[in-house]
Amino acid sequence: LSLMISITAILFWSGYKASNDLTLINILANTDTAFSLFYGGLITIIISILVSIKHLRISYTYEILKRGFLSMLPAIIILILAWSIGPVIRDDMQTGIYLANIGKDVMSSDFIMLIPAILFVISAFIAFTTGTSWGTFAIMIPIGTGIVSVSGGDITLGISAILAGAVFGDHSSPISDTTILSATGAGCSTQSHFITQLPYVSSVAAISLISFIVAGIYGVLFGYIIGICATILLFYFYKKYLSKPINL
Repeated sequence: LSLMISITAILFWSGYKASNDLTLINILANTDTAFSLFYGGLITIIISILVSIKHLRISYTYEILKRGFLSMLPAIIILILAWSIGPVIRDDMQTGIYLANIGKDVMSSDFIMLIPAILFVISAFIAFTTGTSWGTFAIMIPIGTGIVSVSGGDITLGISAILAGAVFGDHSSPISDTTILSATGAGCSTQSHFITQLPYVSSVAAISLISFIVAGIYGVLFGYIIGICATILLFYFYKKYLSKPINL
């Protein structure tokens, strides 16, 4: 509770200080997330010490803090390395823009019905290689909406494909902070988390791709129907063939 309240309060305070405006949108647009997370966590540690100080010795508190920091150290190192290579791939090499422009050349008027599916694949690949969904949104939404508008397609469907592909790529990427912190929270290595989640997220991505293809050709309603039916079949397959206990 202390963590949530302190981070939220500092987020709004930093946004108001930067924008000097009481409008909610302007406050949220100018928040300093890193500052808020750090000091919110620091405040929470102090409150935790004050609450527990009458139950624990100071030496015990020090040992608990030490073990907590050391348990997070591998995740911090991996995050630093991931954040170091991410900007190189995203900003210096301009990988996302390069891939988006290649896709723009491919998506001509001959492929109007497949544009949502193509946008989904490109967004997923960009997010997977760069480790960021928000960066993929920034790259692909202007390009995707422009292509869909010129071709006369469904803009809502195109944006949906971009958002879905970017989120899939981000959550399945080994250099994404989502993957790294999820692995740390689960108490396993990043490699193990990446390998074990990949079949499941890839299965859902395959269903989404088929649904976007159907939606582009026959309409959104048919895309939903195919997606729901495919998901039910996937659950049945997992339950029947992959849920059996393993004899060690």
